[in-house]
Amino acid sequence: MSPTSLKISAAFLCTALSACGGSGGLPPAQAAAAETPSSSAPAQDWTLIDLGGQLPANSEINALGPNGEVVGQAIVDPDSRMLPPPSYPFVLTRGNSANLGSLGGSYGIANGINDNGQIVGRSYVDSAGQTHAFVYADGRMTDLGALVANGGSWATGINAGGQVVGTATVAGQSRSDHAFLHDGTVMRDLGTLGGPSSAAVAINDAGLITGYSDNAAGKQRAFLYSDGRMQDLGVVVNNDESRAADINNAGQIVGTASNLGAGSVAFLYVNGSARALGTLGGISSQASALNNVGDIVGFSEIASGASHAFLYRDGTM
Repeated sequence: MSPTSLKISAAFLCTALSACGGSGGLPPAQAAAAETPSSSAPAQDWTLIDLGGQLPANSEINALGPNGEVVGQAIVDPDSRMLPPPSYPFVLTRGNSANLGSLGGSYGIANGINDNGQIVGRSYVDSAGQTHAFVYADGRMTDLGALVANGGSWATGINAGGQVVGTATVAGQSRSDHAFLHDGTVMRDLGTLGGPSSAAVAINDAGLITGYSDNAAGKQRAFLYSDGRMQDLGVVVNNDESRAADINNAGQIVGTASNLGAGSVAFLYVNGSARALGTLGGISSQASALNNVGDIVGFSEIASGASHAFLYRDGTM
């Protein structure tokens, strides 16, 4: 989940929200963060901060912590023929960047950070390219393992209690992926909505989890997982498919809904119903994250077709 406030930097928006041309497949659930002096502060009071000179070379940001920390991935050699290229997870704290290391391989990425400074992501565990989810705390990276022997996993979110969510491979004919919850001791398979695959992207401090899953009809749907049950959020604003991106401590969920061959629309799900957030004048929009006072960030096409970052507050994008 996202912390309580909302601090936005130019580098953060361009990388994590795809406002500058693409996220490189980064989890949108981690594309926002917090700290607003007040939920009604006018948008023009925001200051954009260029972090370029403070970040490692060839880096991208995935999440922002409550005290201004940023975490992400730094590419060691962007010209490498290896796919993916060698990289490492990093944290930037007060202008100082630190390499978080690895679980044994040449690839790593940090995807999220909680209020206590615990960082989650994924790392190669060997030279063969097997990937495991990790938690980084107190200067040490801990391997969270996998759901099956020789399986892979990757973490995308962590709450204040240290519960971690993500996705892991499972055994079967297609060796598909399932959402998981790691409680600090055991990694648990959360199942699916009836289809082969699912992914958990965010968890709030109450342990409510959101993500997306294939259903029995082959459609991808956003879900809310609570009390041991995965709930389909249904058809969101007249779109057949949907992906959740984040959940806050009030249980509000944001994400993106779409129809095959048509545009997409950012949505907000509250108390059992969803509403579209609109666009900045273009065809499509996507919501990436929200904070605990309900401020939402994402990106939208404008009338010219270009993609711009947005802040949605008090019913206005």
